[in-house]
Amino acid sequence: MIPAPDWSSLAELLRRPPSDRMVTHFLGPAIAELDRDQVSEFRYVEVKAAGLEVVFGTAARVVPASEVADPQELRLIAFHLHRAGHEGYAAYCGTLPGGATMDDEEWGILRKLGAPASSGGGGTSAAEPGGWIPCWIKYQFGANVLRFQSDREGCVEMATLMAPDLRLTNAGSHHRMTTMSMPSRLSLLWRRERDKGAPLTELEVRETCDNSAAVALPLMVAAAVEEGRGYRDIIGDDCWDEWQRMRLALIEHAKGDTRRPLL
Repeated sequence: MIPAPDWSSLAELLRRPPSDRMVTHFLGPAIAELDRDQVSEFRYVEVKAAGLEVVFGTAARVVPASEVADPQELRLIAFHLHRAGHEGYAAYCGTLPGGATMDDEEWGILRKLGAPASSGGGGTSAAEPGGWIPCWIKYQFGANVLRFQSDREGCVEMATLMAPDLRLTNAGSHHRMTTMSMPSRLSLLWRRERDKGAPLTELEVRETCDNSAAVALPLMVAAAVEEGRGYRDIIGDDCWDEWQRMRLALIEHAKGDTRRPLL
């Protein structure tokens, strides 16, 4: 199998059957993982060392009905590209459009690729109390879709390059709302520490973050606000560790460049 294939090479394999020469060459011995006797709409080939999961589905999902001779015929419909450690996979290190990488935060993807076609997710699951619904943003590249999924801290954990399901009615674009602290938690903590004249305790940090005012904004509006700020705010539940890292950066900034405002 070709190591770390770029996304455009993967896109050329979408919609092809398992017997296609390009597909068999790409998968090599791993193609044996396809259990042709299995009764399932999807089949998977895991290539964990390359950070890849290859997904096959019924042909009717991704090609016009007029081109489908056998309803059970399989076609390659998607690739899951994983961040290092996600679901036991190594990092996908191939190229992505616009210089995006699997080490990016969602905000970084937005800056590199611009406004997505749609976005959603976030919050907790009603079906699984306390369960997290991953955030996602979706881009259209020609006839294919690239979807980035993020964890609770806003870091990309998986990208999915897929052929859209032709059976689904196009419901149009939609975008999720996201909450943003106004003013930022980082500025509140920095101001409180300067007023105190000593490092904040963990209790003071958590109290400040818990009591910070937040507003709900459309995703792209929030991205524009953060772009204007010029820094990433504290957003995760682990505000104490985030503050420790950011505080050191602020102190170094204050020592090294007094011409620019800190916050």
